[in-house]
Amino acid sequence: MKKVMPLLAAVMVASTLVSGVAYATGSRVQITKLQCNAPGNDYNNLNGEYVVFKNTSSERIAMGGWKVHDRGGKHVYYFPKGFKLGAHASVTLHTGSGRNSAANLYWGMKAPVWNNDGDTATLLDRHNRVVSRLSC
Repeated sequence: MKKVMPLLAAVMVASTLVSGVAYATGSRVQITKLQCNAPGNDYNNLNGEYVVFKNTSSERIAMGGWKVHDRGGKHVYYFPKGFKLGAHASVTLHTGSGRNSAANLYWGMKAPVWNNDGDTATLLDRHNRVVSRLSC
């Protein structure tokens, strides 16, 4: 029994590492850029803070109900119902206001979301599974 336990523990660690690597590289939607510190005064340039999401697959991905949040989970953005990210397309989520399109989404916040000294954006699918994560 003593020999089986260390072997079992090693197998569990190895499978976690392998699945972690496969999960991170196997996601079809990736956060490719997180701009935490907008040029100039963040309050005067809310759309200078943004997150870019890229669909790396050859199929459209329905992202309605997906969400992205900051490191502490204090700020949460829900992708609009019916939103689909085109094959090999990117969409930029801006902190401030504007008119949503296939290439640009707007959070509508009145204050900055991302911490200038470092933060992390986490993308979750509609089942609350982490799809991608990126820090600045």
